[in-house]
Amino acid sequence: MLERHLFIPASPQHLWETLTDPASVSTWFGARVDWDLRPGGPARFVEDDGAVRKGRIDEVVTHQLLRFRWWPEVHGEDESSEVTYLLGPQGEGTELTITERPLPTGRPAGATTARTTSAAANWTPWDGRLVGVWGRVIAPVAIGTR
Repeated sequence: MLERHLFIPASPQHLWETLTDPASVSTWFGARVDWDLRPGGPARFVEDDGAVRKGRIDEVVTHQLLRFRWWPEVHGEDESSEVTYLLGPQGEGTELTITERPLPTGRPAGATTARTTSAAANWTPWDGRLVGVWGRVIAPVAIGTR
């Protein structure tokens, strides 16, 4: 399991809009995102290199929680993982917890590839992109235009 904790100096409502609006998501996520934000709703992610991931929305609690699973289009659901965005108010902003865990679908009982990792030990190019874009996305909020 991969888990990231971020403090974003924006309200949960503003952060929710940034996380869920397809135009905003495409800016920071690195993929064009089309999704129907209701339990059971379909999702599709088209990366800059043309790779496609399909998905399904599992749970939505507006301004608080979004959980979806996604998988590479070419391999199917047997290589899916579950992604959760958990938002909680904290002081003058929001704590955002992002987790992704592989799902054991299609694997023998007891087999798993899940492991907990620390953010510092496993910094990825995606993390760098996320931090850079968040700086641009929340800058107007940070200077008082909430």
